[in-house]
Amino acid sequence: MVDERNVTLGDWLELREEARAAEALLEDLSFQPSNLTRYWSLSTGLLALTLEIDEYLESRRGTGPPEDEFAVFDDKRRRLRALLAGSEEISEGTDGETE
Repeated sequence: MVDERNVTLGDWLELREEARAAEALLEDLSFQPSNLTRYWSLSTGLLALTLEIDEYLESRRGTGPPEDEFAVFDDKRRRLRALLAGSEEISEGTDGETE
């Protein structure tokens, strides 16, 4: 668990690796054709999030962590969890197939 007062570079690198692993999982995801739009939305969101994390890390390297670093980290972590949950919902063989 990440300490709200002390988000480390390691925490950020771990989050980035989780996002990249999620990209690989999403590429191999099987889903119903009716979920294609949702799949592309999840994929686009995940790519954007990964890019944001990379940009944040580059900025952090140059200027150091901002005062609200935990809020920034927590937002990106929550977004990643939501994207992963969405991919589970559309995955074939789950109860998320409602369309």
